[in-house]
Amino acid sequence: MIKQNKWQRRDSNLRPRAYEVANHLKLLDTLSVAEISSISKLSKSYIYQVKGGQRPPSKKLLRILYEHYRGTKTEIDYYNLFMMSRRSMAVSPGTLDFYRIKIGRFLYEVNADTATRQDIEMFLLQFDNYGNRHAYHRAIKTFYNWRYETYDLPSPAKHLKAPRMEKLILPSLTRNQVNELLMMVDNVRDRAIIAMFTESGLRLSELVNISPTDIDWDNQTIRVMGKGRKEALAPLGKLTRRYLEELSRVDIPRESKDGIIGVIKDGNIGVIKDGNIGVIKDGNIG
Repeated sequence: MIKQNKWQRRDSNLRPRAYEVANHLKLLDTLSVAEISSISKLSKSYIYQVKGGQRPPSKKLLRILYEHYRGTKTEIDYYNLFMMSRRSMAVSPGTLDFYRIKIGRFLYEVNADTATRQDIEMFLLQFDNYGNRHAYHRAIKTFYNWRYETYDLPSPAKHLKAPRMEKLILPSLTRNQVNELLMMVDNVRDRAIIAMFTESGLRLSELVNISPTDIDWDNQTIRVMGKGRKEALAPLGKLTRRYLEELSRVDIPRESKDGIIGVIKDGNIGVIKDGNIGVIKDGNIG
């Protein structure tokens, strides 16, 4: 049984992190101060305090112990080099965060140089959610493609097929539900927001950045900057056009480059989330 240090007893997190239950913590008891110091390049005095329970192990020490235990450490710092390559490609912050989480965890648990196709499949099987499993598969394939192009190293994920995704019909609002939402608000701006969400199918980030110059009144389209900074055109519905025309007369001129919804950017916007329909109150959608 692993001796429980003071820092572990003080931890109020009821759901332990991976490193708190992993066998690599046994190394704190089985390896000597000199051995851990040699592996981690940390001072012997600090290691002595950690082993005695006076100080908690740092993230760096935990990572090194884990890599030593699992054999996941590689000579090449793949993680930072891969992330650097994504930043050089000017991917969006959301995409960077995606790779930070997915590839960070994969390389934390699997040795990229010795991994086989079966190792990757075992890694993916720990995720019960098919969507999450599919996301990890995409990230791992991208990582190994980059590794092959950069270092000309074979990819164990080359013939790894993507997990099957559930094909679900997403819920949608009925005309009566939309009318009920419109009746709950008492100003044109909020009705325009509801109309754009329901008729144009815009994402929240797309809606808040629309300016009057993005609206093509003749062709009935709205120019938006979509996911991955890709410009696209969304339909301008009759209801949306009605409220936007009214809004442009009372609040924002059509030639303005300011965001149409800029007047409530300091508010909270969240109309439809997790299947729940929000209600606009006091100028905010919540």
